[in-house]
Amino acid sequence: MSKKVVRYLIYILLVCVFAIFVFKLNQTEKTELVVRTGQTFEKAEVTEILQDNLDSNGTRVGEQKVRVKMLTGARKREELDITSSSGYLFGAACKVGIKVIVMQSVAGETTIASVLYKKLSTSTIYIHKYWR
Repeated sequence: MSKKVVRYLIYILLVCVFAIFVFKLNQTEKTELVVRTGQTFEKAEVTEILQDNLDSNGTRVGEQKVRVKMLTGARKREELDITSSSGYLFGAACKVGIKVIVMQSVAGETTIASVLYKKLSTSTIYIHKYWR
């Protein structure tokens, strides 16, 4: 065999060994960091602001308490009193009539829910929910 053929065989062998290494490396067991079992993302419309969190200087501090009419999910057509945090990750500055995405957890007659996003952000949630 010529040196050229031996060199190509060595390259092919190295690529195969590297591919097997990457395959084995990705066979690790992945654990969930946050368990979201039982929680659903549902659409709702704000019907009333029960307690606003607007400060005197125009900033929002803490959380709003709002009443929403659920448009989807286990509590569809029901009105729920929930909170909307004032944060960068979750929460929305709610006004009467806006549509929001609510994260709810239903256990029997008990429902725990909070506003996550305004309806403008829905495409992100759909991508996250259905892409997995």
